[in-house]
Amino acid sequence: MMKPFKVTSKIILATAFLFLFSSCATTSSFSHIDEIDNEIPAAPDIHGANGNQIRPFSLRGNANLSITQRDVISINGLKNERKQCKIGNCDSDTLLGRSDYATAYYKSNSVYGNGGFDGLVSIHPLLFGFGIQYNSGFYSHISLGLNTKHFELGGHFGLWTMHRYQAYSGERYTCSPGPKYNKYTLSEDYFKESSNFAFTPTYGGYTSIYNGPLFITYSLNIYKPKIDVDADDADFLEGSNIDLPYVLTHHISVGYRFLKFLEYHVGVTKINGDFESPNPEFNMGISMYML
Repeated sequence: MMKPFKVTSKIILATAFLFLFSSCATTSSFSHIDEIDNEIPAAPDIHGANGNQIRPFSLRGNANLSITQRDVISINGLKNERKQCKIGNCDSDTLLGRSDYATAYYKSNSVYGNGGFDGLVSIHPLLFGFGIQYNSGFYSHISLGLNTKHFELGGHFGLWTMHRYQAYSGERYTCSPGPKYNKYTLSEDYFKESSNFAFTPTYGGYTSIYNGPLFITYSLNIYKPKIDVDADDADFLEGSNIDLPYVLTHHISVGYRFLKFLEYHVGVTKINGDFESPNPEFNMGISMYML
């Protein structure tokens, strides 16, 4: 007959073996992005009345054309997160022996048109604005500002269903047990390319100075691109910590209002942020005040 002590010892040893096996058999993994291509269209030009708004309500239609040399901009400093290799409860400080940084690019547009409708509501000296337009996707906005005899300033918020091209590539690594330590090994390469619409919020401000029919206006519109991940690829990017920088769009224009209802303007649009600034855009447009 087996002694109780020996039975108990074998049970403890078997339990400990199963615990260690189960705790160290679970693998962990993460993704490392090597390269990103992301198109960044200029955000829309949102401004006020470009003049002393006397009417309580105005409705205007806008049409614009922008021209620039297509450019590819390098983004520096985008970094993948280094993730500790873990297999269950078996930790290791041995990390992936490669660069943490990703090679990334922004691509600007070349020639494009946009247009839409704006509404302006004046409760002097406040000026409320709202509108919808097509600019690399449908864009709607609201604004609030001060409108005086010779200048105006305000802020705006928009929702942009932005059409853009994006591609990224990289590898997925799996944490595997080794004889001395755990390490990450390459488990799968991946590549994703898409051309679709991305729901993007924007915000910014505007100011104008004017004298009679002449005006000079400046507006700033800011948005933050994101890596587009669908459900099928979500596991690939698990553990990735790539944060794309904000895109700032500056619009400066000079214009003239003819016969109080027809407005012409020419200007320059410049994109910048925490990346190399692309070539400026030159634009021209016309607005018609229907009310």
